Amino acid sequence: MQFMLSPDLLLCTTTISWLRLAEQRDMHNKLRNVETTATSKFSEIRSRQDETQSMLGLFKDHTSFALSRMESQQLQVSTDAAALTAIVHDLQETLLANEAAHASERVRLTNALCDIQLSQLLVAISSGLTLDHMTTVRQLVRLRGRGSGQSSRDAVKLQSYAAFNNWSTSSSTSILCVRSIFKDRSSLQHGVIQVIEYLRQSKVGALWALRNKGQTFETLEVLKSLVYQALAVVSSTHPDDPLPFNPSQLANACFEEDYVNLLDDILQTFNLVYIIVESTVVSSDAAACFQKHLSDLLGRAEARAPRGRLKVLMVNYGPSIPLTQKESYVLRVGKSKQSKGGQRKGKASSSFGARRSGRVRGVDE
Repeated sequence: MQFMLSPDLLLCTTTISWLRLAEQRDMHNKLRNVETTATSKFSEIRSRQDETQSMLGLFKDHTSFALSRMESQQLQVSTDAAALTAIVHDLQETLLANEAAHASERVRLTNALCDIQLSQLLVAISSGLTLDHMTTVRQLVRLRGRGSGQSSRDAVKLQSYAAFNNWSTSSSTSILCVRSIFKDRSSLQHGVIQVIEYLRQSKVGALWALRNKGQTFETLEVLKSLVYQALAVVSSTHPDDPLPFNPSQLANACFEEDYVNLLDDILQTFNLVYIIVESTVVSSDAAACFQKHLSDLLGRAEARAPRGRLKVLMVNYGPSIPLTQKESYVLRVGKSKQSKGGQRKGKASSSFGARRSGRVRGVDE
C-alpha cells in the first residue's frame, strides 16, 4: 500500500533538502576560503623564515668579521701601548735627568724673582716714607757716642729688671710699657737702643718706631714704616719663601686698616718678633688710634698662638696717656731709681699700651 504525502509536507521536505544543500555549499565555500587563506599564510611565514634565516647568516658573517677585526685591533693596540710605555719611560728618565740638571738653576731663578719682587715692594713702600727707622737709630747712637761713654754708662739696663726679663722670656704674646720721668728720657732711650742692637745681633726679628729731634708722625706713617721693616727682615731671613700677601694688597693699600692687615700677614711668618715703639712717636691726637691698632695686632697674634709670638715694648716719658683699662702693669725706670739698685713690685694706675693684670708678672720701680 502506498502512502501519498500531502502537498504541504512534500513542500517542507523539499525545502529542508534545499536548505541542507545550501548549508553544505556554504560550509564548503568557507572551508575552501580558510584553506586558501592558510595556504597563503603558510607561504608568507615560510618566506619570512627564509628571509630571517638569510639575515641570521649575514649577521653571523658580519659578527665573525667584526670579532676578527677587533682581535686584530686589540693586538695592534697592545703593541702600540707597549711602544708608548717604552717611550713614556724614556721621557720620564729624560725629564728626571733634566730636572736634576736644572734644579739648581730653577732655584736660583726663583730666588732671583723673589728678590726682585721684594725689592720692588720695598722701593714702593719706602718712596715718600718720612719715618726712617735706621736713620733715627744711627743718630741716637751718634748722640750716645758724643758723651764719651757717659751716655752708655747712664743708659737704663732694661735687662737688669725682672719684669722686663719675665716679659721677654714668656712663651706667649705680650706687651710691656716702660715709663720714666721726662728728664730721664735720654737714659731710657739709650737703653732701648741697646735692646734693639742686642736683638739685631741675635738675629731676632725687631721692628721699631722711635722719635728723633722732637718730630712726631701720623699713625699711617708709623704703620707704613713697620710694614717696610717687616718686609726688609723677611727679605734677609727668608728670601726663598713666597710673599705672605698678594702684591696687589700693597698696591691698593690706602688706609690704616690696610697696613695693619699687611703687617699682620707678614708677622705670621715670624716665630718671634719684637715691636718697640715710643708712645710720643705719634701725636697725642693719634695716640688712641695707634694704641687700638697695636691692640688689634696683639689680639690676632694671641688668636694664632702658640705660632708667631709678638712682643710689644712701649716706651713712655713723662705724663701717661689714658688707657681704656683701669689697671695695667708697667715698668718704671730712671737713673735715680737705678742708681739705688732697688727693685720692688707694685701696680700702676694707667700707662699707654699696657695690658690687663696678669700679662707681666710684677712691676719694677
